[in-house]
Amino acid sequence: MIPPELAKGVAELGLEKYKRHIFLCADQTEPKCASRETALGNAIRTLRAQSHPGDVITHDVAPVLRQLIKKDYRSRTAQERKVFLDEVPHFHPQVNQTYPSSWPLATFPATLLEVMPKLPDVVEYRLLSEALILRDVKANIIVDFALDVY
Repeated sequence: MIPPELAKGVAELGLEKYKRHIFLCADQTEPKCASRETALGNAIRTLRAQSHPGDVITHDVAPVLRQLIKKDYRSRTAQERKVFLDEVPHFHPQVNQTYPSSWPLATFPATLLEVMPKLPDVVEYRLLSEALILRDVKANIIVDFALDVY
């Protein structure tokens, strides 16, 4: 029996078409078991092993998101832009990559979030120095990304 939370996440990410059995060890009381986040991330990575950039942020959607972000970014003063870029993480994303714990989760600008398409609760927008990413909040992995957003 799949826990309802996992079943919902699978449905929201469109993974129900994959029929593999994955055994997760998420009992943190056992020293050889992975954390729930790591186990869920590994399961999603396995199910999405053939995923590529553009699978979620499609070629039709990416230009719209870029336009929204560029409009917001260009409406800021030079000083605000500098502060903004200083605060966002500086790494090149990859699909299914664990969001690096060495980088903080920079707050997504509220004014920009208001105009972006609504996401399911298990996925959030994050900005990097060169990209917009979709991050799975439960598994802490990068679901997809779009480059050249500023």
